[in-house]
Amino acid sequence: RRWSSATSIPAPGPDARARISAAMAGGLGSLTGTNDDEFGDFLSRVEEVQKTISGLKDGTLDASAADEAQRRLVDDAVAERLKLEKKRREKIEERLKAQAEAEDREGLREVH
Repeated sequence: RRWSSATSIPAPGPDARARISAAMAGGLGSLTGTNDDEFGDFLSRVEEVQKTISGLKDGTLDASAADEAQRRLVDDAVAERLKLEKKRREKIEERLKAQAEAEDREGLREVH
């Protein structure tokens, strides 16, 4: 359904309000599906980009310093991606290990 400027947006029901309140109580990460540390890291990168742009605009930052800031941001992003990938692999390994242990226990029950 398309909304026009003449159409009013319906107010959220009581259930939606409760879910929003619960999500807000858990911090911004609850809304985005990330934890607060990841969200904080993202905001710090945004602030770094804003500072770089402001510095380039007002002449307090030269292009070579901006290039260095860009390299630093890229390096940080790559390191963060590798860290998240490592966490995902560890979770998968833990889940597979638990599954294998459960299957072993089940196999032992069948033998006895």
